Amino acid sequence: FQLPEGVYFPLHFPYTTETYIRFCIGDLMAAHRRALYLDPDIIVAGDIGPLWETDLGGHTIAAVPIPASTRPAQHGMPEGSLFFNAGVILFDLDAWRAKNYGDVCLDYLVQHPEKAFDSDQDILNLCLIGDWVPLSYRWNVISAFFFPTWHDTKLSAAELEEIRRGARIIHYNGGAKPWSYDSRHPRRDLYWKYLRQTAWREARPTDYTVLKAVRRVTGRALPPGLKNVIKTAVRRTIAVAFG
Repeated sequence: FQLPEGVYFPLHFPYTTETYIRFCIGDLMAAHRRALYLDPDIIVAGDIGPLWETDLGGHTIAAVPIPASTRPAQHGMPEGSLFFNAGVILFDLDAWRAKNYGDVCLDYLVQHPEKAFDSDQDILNLCLIGDWVPLSYRWNVISAFFFPTWHDTKLSAAELEEIRRGARIIHYNGGAKPWSYDSRHPRRDLYWKYLRQTAWREARPTDYTVLKAVRRVTGRALPPGLKNVIKTAVRRTIAVAFG
């Protein structure tokens, strides 16, 4: 991916320059009128035909809003503005090209690189205000729905459970990557299920160690009370050893 002359792409761990390739989708898919973009840390868990057939009602894209996002306030967006997660985007490519959004986004980034808190996601949201259709949460079930303590979704436990149960697309954004042995994502097994059907079926988590495996097995076998006793003893031993 070649950076245009004079354009600085702000990157925050663990993003790479390639995340900005969404700006170029109109050129990359020049022969097509519609496109569905999916991030690489995504699993499709059900029929996405209805998503593809979504009526955009004259808007350029459709995406899933982040519940109770704080970004609109940080960016000074109009009150009541929604903020979408860019991991799943349905594009009307004819509209995207007609409105020259690729250049619009790049120009805005050049003028306001400090706005790119989450790289291109912020720029897309700021440039397409009022020109996108909010989709049902089931089309991009991000980690916040599984770990509500990470991000206050302002949704009830019943609502969160319904969203998780009806998930068509699961997005392992954030730190709960299913390919990590330490991942505690409740749907990580789905990732491995599909991986076993590919040429990489023999793959293992890169951070796997025998010690971690032993800890996991023993941790499951021990009663909670005994685990707490052991943890307390270990902390005290460390405190004594290191003063």
